[in-house]
Amino acid sequence: MRVTGFDRTRWIEMTFGLLPATLIAGPALPFALLPMLFALLFGGLMGVVALKWSDGTLQIFVSLLGAGMGLPALWIAFLFAPAQIHSRTKLYWVLTAALVAGLSADGYFVHLLVFSGPASRYTVLWAALLLGPLYLGCKYLFLLQREQLVEVC
Repeated sequence: MRVTGFDRTRWIEMTFGLLPATLIAGPALPFALLPMLFALLFGGLMGVVALKWSDGTLQIFVSLLGAGMGLPALWIAFLFAPAQIHSRTKLYWVLTAALVAGLSADGYFVHLLVFSGPASRYTVLWAALLLGPLYLGCKYLFLLQREQLVEVC
């Protein structure tokens, strides 16, 4: 598969949408997901349910997992043309599922930022950091689905 060419719009999308999220939130994802995996593993060994809906740990775990899948999927959707992705059926379906999971996680984190409590000085920074991938994920998911619709019609 060949990487698509970069025009001015794609440079802006990469600079303001993908790179900040990748450089700031990307390295933090494994460090956030690892304690959750340890809690799940050791809780399972001890017979304790570590992830519960009532205390919010299940939502955070699923959101972190979705974000961990969505960020690389967004890079793949950004770098390769929809026709190239759609020509490989397994890649297309995995990428679509990962983009939906990433969009769900990103939307959940934005919802937590906006509606969970009083705003701090970092709320605007994190919201700006997450809105770029949210926009780009919607865009590239739409482009992948449009490519499929064009072939069906």
